[in-house]
Amino acid sequence: MARATIKTSSRFFNRTSFVVILILFLASIWMQKNLGSNKDNACLIQTAKALLQGQHYFKDFFESNTPMAVYIYMPALLIAQVGFISLAIALEIYVLVMIALVLWLIQRLLTHRAFSAIARATVLCAIAAGLLIVPSADFGQREHLLIIFVLPYLIASAFVLNQTIQKYPVRLLIFIGVLAGIGFAIKPHFLIAFLAVEIYVGIYRKKLFCFCRPEVLAILFVQVIYLYSLFLVTPEYLADIVPINMSLYYAMVIKPGNTIITPAFLICLLVLCAHCFVTRVTADITAIRKMLAVSLVAFLLIYILQQAYWYYHSLPAFILAFILLALLMYEQVIVARATTHKMRLLPWIAFSLLGWLVTLYVCVTFVELQADWLHQKAIEPAYQRMIQFTKHHVPPHRSIFFFAPSLYPAYPMNIDTSIDTHYFNGYLITPMAEQAFAKRHVGPAFLNYYVQQTIRLLQKEQPFLIFIRATPVEAYGETKPAPYVSIFNHHKAFRQFWSHYRLIGQQDGFDVYVDNHTN
Repeated sequence: MARATIKTSSRFFNRTSFVVILILFLASIWMQKNLGSNKDNACLIQTAKALLQGQHYFKDFFESNTPMAVYIYMPALLIAQVGFISLAIALEIYVLVMIALVLWLIQRLLTHRAFSAIARATVLCAIAAGLLIVPSADFGQREHLLIIFVLPYLIASAFVLNQTIQKYPVRLLIFIGVLAGIGFAIKPHFLIAFLAVEIYVGIYRKKLFCFCRPEVLAILFVQVIYLYSLFLVTPEYLADIVPINMSLYYAMVIKPGNTIITPAFLICLLVLCAHCFVTRVTADITAIRKMLAVSLVAFLLIYILQQAYWYYHSLPAFILAFILLALLMYEQVIVARATTHKMRLLPWIAFSLLGWLVTLYVCVTFVELQADWLHQKAIEPAYQRMIQFTKHHVPPHRSIFFFAPSLYPAYPMNIDTSIDTHYFNGYLITPMAEQAFAKRHVGPAFLNYYVQQTIRLLQKEQPFLIFIRATPVEAYGETKPAPYVSIFNHHKAFRQFWSHYRLIGQQDGFDVYVDNHTN
């Protein structure tokens, strides 16, 4: 009778978790439809396309992101080509499939442990909500993909903390390690989290060779292969891009008003404090809590080191904080229910404080979501007009080019229209950039090279339409439009190229030029 009751309860929680996760997937699809495509994702997809066409870092394009940060978007290109769908839809399908795969892997790990059905449902639903809802408009960003790829590894490592290690299929662990290895290779400083986890496991288990596990060896193997590929496939990245990044990156990304004190950062600290005081009840949940806390500290350190405190940079830590908070609530509910008959107030006070923290987390997430939605709503009419204008004028297999101080609207127009789009980063000639370069003693050599590289790109692509920003961007200190044509006209090659274009009008703050060769 008792066994039948347990089976019925387990079936109920399994079905409930499946329904909740399905609702979260549908909610995420609806959110992404209303929040629009992410410009950084779109830019990296364009770079991935360039690499697949045989182009090279530095010689053909300048991209500060690592090759792995580009490789991870290549599956979206494959899905778009096979499915005959837009790149925007292909990217969303790719990320959703990866999240579903990760949930399945974690479910496999949990079923090998003595987890109750409700504990398993809590973990899976918390992970699903963290991966599907929390990213908001940064869905599919590099940091989002990082946490998707490494979460199974973190859960597997958590169970190593227990003295009784459950044997998992080696192929499962190797696959988990390969995924994590790809995730940690997206940005060099992501390896800090890997080192933190392995050092913590080694100290906790008091075993020198505790890292000799299939998933860890797979991660190391991926890192070695990736490092070898950097020298073999993309040597220009190490020889040319890395030195430029060392001198230019922080001058380009750190803007006035940049501060580490963000709501997401503060909530992560509060969750860590709560973890230290909430009672530990079940061994496996406690192990996951410890691993999430260690990883959370590592990702907060990574967030600080980047010095550009954007929301998506905090995503790994913020998502882990949500999962950890859900587990804290789960264990505190168990403690509160066990002490109900004893009329102890302390567990209920702790439960109330955790409830307040959950409310605070939801509010911060909602505010971020609302800000992204309002921004998208404000720019959507003009953006849609530009898309319609571009689709109407640009013939098949021709590209477009933007001279503008930001990625938008060149990206995400490329994935929303499936038209090859390129742009000149006009931020480099804004007053804000000039001040930053002066403070860091950055000379004009890079800008001169970038201009010449852009000219070569224009000559090669022969874009059908060229959009030039005709209104100043006050956020970058501009009081008048940047003199793009005047700067480029110093080069004879550009003057010859530019003689083939004529002005056909304006479109939402851009002067639009068309190739005279095509009528």
